[in-house]
Amino acid sequence: MSKKFIAALLSFLFIAGCSTTSVIEVVNPDLLDGEIAVANVTVSNATGEAFDIDIESMLTKGLLDELSNQSILDETGGKFNLDVSIVQYEKGNAFARWMVPGMGATVLSVEASLKDSSGSIIAQSQATKSIGAGGGYTIGAWATVFKDISKTLVTDLVSIK
Repeated sequence: MSKKFIAALLSFLFIAGCSTTSVIEVVNPDLLDGEIAVANVTVSNATGEAFDIDIESMLTKGLLDELSNQSILDETGGKFNLDVSIVQYEKGNAFARWMVPGMGATVLSVEASLKDSSGSIIAQSQATKSIGAGGGYTIGAWATVFKDISKTLVTDLVSIK
């Protein structure tokens, strides 16, 4: 095999190794008046599985940090609540990803609803972050996916202003 082919293959695996997808849909634009200010974040585990880490707390922390960074967290005067369900989580394995791309993938998939104080849904979002290839540089991906998904969800929220 030529060096160019191997370099191209490695580049492709690196690019294809990490992916993030997200979709946001504004359901009730009439209820979205002015600035988005989130008062409360609720995260639930809808996977039906128990994990050796507290996935709800990790995502809650990531969301609160990102909401604060984007200046849309207002726990005393916020009008909206963000409810997030974790629908898929795979912790993955960096060594397996290094040996065979696609094996040992880390995956986090969530569904989120932005609701007003009466519980009416303003917007809904789905987001998935997966890391399917890579070796040593993907060690700890099981934790960083929570920060990455949080950033994606909050960026989606900011986009509907």
